[in-house]
Amino acid sequence: MLVRLVAACLCGALWSQTPQARFEQAALALQRGDLAEAERQFTAFVAAQPRHVGGLGNLGVVYSRQGLPAEAAQTWERALRLAPGDAGLRTNLGLAYLRLEEYAKARTVLEPVMSTQGRELFASAVLYGGDAAKALDVLRGVEPSPGVIYLTAVAELKLGRKDAAAALFARLVDGALGADQVAFLRGKAAYETGSFEEALESFLAVKGSLPGLALELGKVYVSLRDAEKAGAKLREAVRETPLDAEANYFLGALLVQQDRSADGLPYLRNAMRARPSFWGSQFYLGRGLLQMGKGAEAVAALERARALRPEEAQIDFQLSKALAAAGRAAESRAALARFRKAREAHREAEREALVLR
Repeated sequence: MLVRLVAACLCGALWSQTPQARFEQAALALQRGDLAEAERQFTAFVAAQPRHVGGLGNLGVVYSRQGLPAEAAQTWERALRLAPGDAGLRTNLGLAYLRLEEYAKARTVLEPVMSTQGRELFASAVLYGGDAAKALDVLRGVEPSPGVIYLTAVAELKLGRKDAAAALFARLVDGALGADQVAFLRGKAAYETGSFEEALESFLAVKGSLPGLALELGKVYVSLRDAEKAGAKLREAVRETPLDAEANYFLGALLVQQDRSADGLPYLRNAMRARPSFWGSQFYLGRGLLQMGKGAEAVAALERARALRPEEAQIDFQLSKALAAAGRAAESRAALARFRKAREAHREAEREALVLR
């Protein structure tokens, strides 16, 4: 009996390591919300079956649910190379690019997707990529869901047509959405078009608790330079979604601006993990390291920021300070000269614009 029992245990152990069994274990872990176990199992499965589209697709889902859109995008890119005609993969990858604010990539991957969701996401990529008129053309051909109506309203606002946008929000009020949801969407639209006081008024009109409300309020308070309220709301947002790139970035940057770099840097590193291609996290990381007297590390972070966003003049200003602190005087002067040249070019552009008006 003992020998038979040991043999049975060994067979079970061997079976549990087969690729199919591992895939099923990973899928069950994902279904019950155990993302750490799902990641472990799908990672092992994909290592053994690197061309398995389903394994890659599900591993991307795990990363996405963990708040890691960059890792999700890389995984779905691998899957899409194996199955370029898979509309579901394109939709997921496009959504990840949108979360990373990589709108050109999102537009390219979503353009062939003809589903309602795909068209809506494609319109989002076009809209936030800077072409509101083109986005309206796309949205006219999509079934008018609440998401489509919202995007249309944002496009109208970006084109300066406030009355048209107000009429669209009235449609949302008359439709399936509740008053709190509509107020939340009004606030997001106002924030995205730079109307921060209007955004605050709309967000404060929300009576209940909605996912993402704390983050949006925190961002508005940052724009209105109310650091105390911004910090409180952004901390609430991080508690709500601990790995969210935006929540961590805004809180980390705010703390660096308050000369509290030791507190802010962990949040910035969380933001960098979720969204490594965003220059802002590297910029504030560099500023924070410089405040802490770590000149060489600050230089490295600021140089990464400059590589990601070479046209951003303020990076060169901070980089010049970091290079000076690191004892690299000649390079510091060169960075400062670049900053001054860019600032003068901006002033000249403003002067020309004034003449034209």
